[in-house]
Amino acid sequence: MLDPSAMRAARKRLGMSRDELAARLNRTPLTVRRWETGKATPNDHSVTALAVALDVDARELVADE
Repeated sequence: MLDPSAMRAARKRLGMSRDELAARLNRTPLTVRRWETGKATPNDHSVTALAVALDVDARELVADE
């Protein structure tokens, strides 16, 4: 499952806005916001795309359960 705070931290580390990330992922800014706030959970394909867009290993975006 996605760790919303890790996603947000990775995005901010790059100085990227939610709008910029959404454009890179071909998603809406609302979707990105919902992922970052934990109100929605991306599927595995989207987590992989997030990792590529944020230049991190996908495991860094996944919460320990």
